[in-house]
This record gives sequence, structure tokens and C-alpha cells, in this order.
Amino acid sequence: MITYSKKRITGFTLIEVLVASLIAFISLSIFTLIFRGAIIANQKAENAMQIASIASLVTSDISNELLTQSNQNSLSGQGALLGGSYQWQATVIDVYKPPVRFVGAQVSQAEHRLKKWRVRFAVTFNGIDTNYEYEELSW
Repeated sequence: MITYSKKRITGFTLIEVLVASLIAFISLSIFTLIFRGAIIANQKAENAMQIASIASLVTSDISNELLTQSNQNSLSGQGALLGGSYQWQATVIDVYKPPVRFVGAQVSQAEHRLKKWRVRFAVTFNGIDTNYEYEELSW
């Protein structure tokens, strides 16, 4: 015959509690690292999109400036836009004559010149500096 003691076993043993605590701590640590990585990636993406937006608007402003100041061979400027700042400089790297056009039996040559500019600009947003360079034509 099986006899049972009057003392009933209730609850978890110390080892079971320690193992469960260790598993919970490891799970929480992994979750925190994953969540932290997602937040950092999100911040980087937001900064990159904001810088790209500023750069797009800056190139438009620079194009307008190059068209209105076509008698210069070197231009520069700076400003602030959408919470960021920028500075730019442009230099003429080549001057072209438009191609000759034939109108009937006559040859027509336009008087204006095409200027090829090398434009460099830097955008600063949230302490991040991003440099750009491109070439543009104006007349």
C-alpha cells in the first residue's frame, strides 16, 4: 500500500524558478535588441528621406540661380530649408556654341552660348553632412 505524507508539495522549486527567470530575461534582452535596431533603422531612414527632400529642392534653387546669373563663371550660395542647411558652389567647366541650323539655303547660328556647370553642394541635417556633385547646362 502506498502511503502519502500529509505534507503536500505546492509551488515551484528554486531551480524551476531560476530557469524560468533566466529564460524570461534572455527573451526580454533579445526583444529589446530587436526593438532598438528597428528604432535606429527608422531614424536613419527618416534622416535619409529628409536629406533627399532638401537636396531635391536645393537643386531646383541652384538651377534657377544658374539661369538668372548666366553672365558669371562662378557662383555660390547657402541657405536653410526644412530644418537643414546647405551650401553650394558652381563653376563653368565648358562653353558651347549651339549647333548650326540650316533654314532653307541660309545658315543660322544662335548668338547665345551654352555653359556647362559643375555644381557641388552639401546638405546638413541633424548633424549629418551629405555631399553631392552634378553637372548642368544653362544658356
